[in-house]
Amino acid sequence: MVQISSLVVSAPAKVILHGEHSVVYGKISLAASVDLRTRLTWEKLTNDTVELCLCDLGFSSSWTTNQIKEVQISPSVDVDAFKIFLGSHEISEIAYTAAWAFVYLYRSIYGESLRSGKFVLKSDIPVGAGLGSSASYCTALATAMLITSGMFKPTAIARSETLSNECIMQRDECLRMISEWAYKAETIIHGKPSGIDNTVSAFGGFLQFQAGQIENIKRVPELNIFLINTNVPRSTKTMVAGLRKRYEEMPKVYDHLFCAISEISVECRRILEQLCGMDLVEKTAVSHNSENVGTDCFSRLEKLIDLNQDILRTLGVSHSVINKVCETTMAYGLHSKLTGAGGGGFVITLLKQDMKPETLDRLSKELKGIGCDCLRTKLGGGGVAIHDWAVNENTKQS
Repeated sequence: MVQISSLVVSAPAKVILHGEHSVVYGKISLAASVDLRTRLTWEKLTNDTVELCLCDLGFSSSWTTNQIKEVQISPSVDVDAFKIFLGSHEISEIAYTAAWAFVYLYRSIYGESLRSGKFVLKSDIPVGAGLGSSASYCTALATAMLITSGMFKPTAIARSETLSNECIMQRDECLRMISEWAYKAETIIHGKPSGIDNTVSAFGGFLQFQAGQIENIKRVPELNIFLINTNVPRSTKTMVAGLRKRYEEMPKVYDHLFCAISEISVECRRILEQLCGMDLVEKTAVSHNSENVGTDCFSRLEKLIDLNQDILRTLGVSHSVINKVCETTMAYGLHSKLTGAGGGGFVITLLKQDMKPETLDRLSKELKGIGCDCLRTKLGGGGVAIHDWAVNENTKQS
């Protein structure tokens, strides 16, 4: 078996496109990958050492494989003993759980064949912002460990339009394995995650979620967006609890609102699949009305964004800054909605294909003036990816 000597992996963030809050009540939700990534670089070490460097959290430590083998990871961790193992009692809660998830995956995936190696992780994804930063972290770790343990080769999860059906099935099986391990590590960080974040991070693209059932949506086009950070702190727990109280006062009224959001998710999926079908037609034949149909589809996506935001505002989960962002982008002919729990956090703005860079620059400056940060990115891109690797024979592939 060829031994990997170095590896570079990345995994994306996620946003909820439609279905915030209503998903808690059994309704349909749509989520999508965002082209913000956690990047992991792994390098084989010649000594019996394992190093972990979490650059964005200011945490770095190293251990021998025997030290890791002695750590109790199930059914629970002795907090004080684990902090001693980490080498500090001053470690932040985020770094602590990230290190615990790392040790859990390391011990579980490598089993008795513990391997030396250096894991360095950096991320574009804000922590605690509802963008799936922890799932991206766990997905990147699981991928690196599964490959370096020999479970599958880096080429097994390659993405290409020329792959045979058999290769696609094998790739999807590897991605499912990655997603399952990432989910197990996520339970350490979040207790009982929905499974949305790790699935999006592994597979990329769009997915539909309802009552615990997750479906990857095949062949959906990417969408250009502005991802806008309102820089308003929010608590998911507080937002969910507040809405629950209002729901219990008038369940029939609120259920109609949740059903409307669910229908928005269904309609959005239908339009996205229609757009993708048109793209396939355009690649094989000349379509005289495709441009008009595409414009109509995009216009309906914009209307769904507005409808969902209006309902979320009615549900009481928006915020004055979110509302101001929506008003500001609307002045530029763009349509926006909150993503995630609301009450602050992030807003997504759907961008038209023909937007001029100078127009976006003006919008960005205006949003900056009300305390927001903007990033142009895409929804629905690829999931976990292998960017580079090398083998012990000093041959390198990418």
